[in-house]
Amino acid sequence: MLPSGRPALRDSIARWLQWMSLQPARPMSPRTHASLTARALQWLVACAALAAAPAVAQGPPGWSTDFAALEAQGVVIRSVRVNAGNIFDLSDPKENNRAFGWVNTLHITTRPALIEAALLFRAGERVSKQKIEETERLLREKSYIHDVAIRAVNIADGAADIEINTKDAWSLTFGGSVSSTGGTRKTSIELTEFNFLGTGLRVGIAARRDSERKGTLVEAGYSKAFDGWTEINALWSRFDDGARRAASVVRPFYALDTRWAAGASTDRNDRIDTLYQEGETAAEYRHVSHTTSAFGGLSRGLVDGWATRWIAGVQAIDHRYALEPGKPAPIRLPTGTRSRAPYLEAQWIEDRFVKLRNRNQIGRDEFLALGVNARAWFGYAMDSLGSSKDALIGGAAVSRGFAPGADQNLLATLQWDRRIGTTGDMLDQFGASFRWFMPQTRHWLLYAGGSLQSVHGGGAADQFLQGGQNGLRGYPARYQTGTKRALLSVEQRYYSEWYPFRLLRVGAAAYFDVGRAWGGDYQNRINGGTLRDFGVGLRLAVDRAAFANVLHLDVAFPLDRAGDVKSRQFVVKTEVSF
Repeated sequence: MLPSGRPALRDSIARWLQWMSLQPARPMSPRTHASLTARALQWLVACAALAAAPAVAQGPPGWSTDFAALEAQGVVIRSVRVNAGNIFDLSDPKENNRAFGWVNTLHITTRPALIEAALLFRAGERVSKQKIEETERLLREKSYIHDVAIRAVNIADGAADIEINTKDAWSLTFGGSVSSTGGTRKTSIELTEFNFLGTGLRVGIAARRDSERKGTLVEAGYSKAFDGWTEINALWSRFDDGARRAASVVRPFYALDTRWAAGASTDRNDRIDTLYQEGETAAEYRHVSHTTSAFGGLSRGLVDGWATRWIAGVQAIDHRYALEPGKPAPIRLPTGTRSRAPYLEAQWIEDRFVKLRNRNQIGRDEFLALGVNARAWFGYAMDSLGSSKDALIGGAAVSRGFAPGADQNLLATLQWDRRIGTTGDMLDQFGASFRWFMPQTRHWLLYAGGSLQSVHGGGAADQFLQGGQNGLRGYPARYQTGTKRALLSVEQRYYSEWYPFRLLRVGAAAYFDVGRAWGGDYQNRINGGTLRDFGVGLRLAVDRAAFANVLHLDVAFPLDRAGDVKSRQFVVKTEVSF
């Protein structure tokens, strides 16, 4: 095969080879030998020139996912086609069975127009690797979409068709769930449709019960209202200790190149709050909170790999507290507060993502944000507007990804928050956390995660909890409380390729936890020092479902037992990740 490149050099080589192939085998005269030597040198020089010259790409045959190369060639999008697939691919022999066929028949496939409305590129535009990859990320965030594949097809004459192939997730959940962590049991019975009639509308009703309350919750949400990017959400709940009403209408910065955002929300929650000591109820009181906010924001879009956003808004936050008849009273009842504050916010987001497998999910593509993501906001609560006091409030957070080793991913976050606390004084909360993924082989990964938190100026209601679902899996839920909290977890993870019934992804983990919460009221008087535990667990990732979660089945063993802490804790819970 002749090297491709400059036509003149290619033709010269072709003529030389043709001349050589036509010559009969006979002794060569010195003159002929010199001529052949000159032609051979010409051919070698031509090959060297071709190796040094930039190749003129002819375009991948048939189809391609190398969007960087297509963008470099200036390829134009001729047309955009959406193929919205069902849950199971019956053309695949592994999925072609009667049961999966029934599931497909019962399921209403996502409307192609809904997917088209979520695309960041259009026909007539030049191919953009950034827009196509961000579109894939946005589509994968939709709970009702199981898988996404985008490719360029029919590449010819400087143009290509972009084909988006999606697979749906089963969007109707009807059933119950039970979870137990650190001696705390939660149950739920619910009926939720995440993609009503294929329109992306979410509606649901649930009956829930845990150690603190039981009741009913109704919610609805639609993320394609008005211009196709506005999100409308509403929630209503009634529990045996109170009720909650919440609603919001928000057009967010849905993509890095989005130029404006705006929204408003309200949330009123009436409930009984609980303070704990050694994992047991120490006090209870009535807490009514009401938050209302509105904002608007502008951005220049994505410039040189960065999105900078400027936001202005107002917020009103009220907290009222009261003793509850028949309930143990706290040492100090929290102070009611009001905050009315205009605020300004700035955001800086770096467009740097990496597509991986076997990090937070099992056997599925996922994106990790490795770029800088920073935000800072400041407001001023004013007595003249109805605030409890004049006060500067605000917060800041920054996260970034690193690559400390081959194929390793280290995600770190720092944050600070300042607000009026439950004592009526100013509260400052600081936090730092990290997650470190260290792949060992295709299926094995060492994980380490940790956090440090501290709060200053708050009361008992502002303190941190440690134990059970709050960390330290070998101890009862909320076993320690304090104004400071430290936690470190190390896990040896295994991601298998076993795919039973093509519905479940299976993994396993062995782990070690160490941590402590200390300071403030209601500290653990029996076992307030540093605690350690270890354990093993099974991970079952529910695949092909909009309510896809990872079921954790663990047994954990505390190493620093005291009092009536059991020698082992059985943990059953659902999480959004491994």
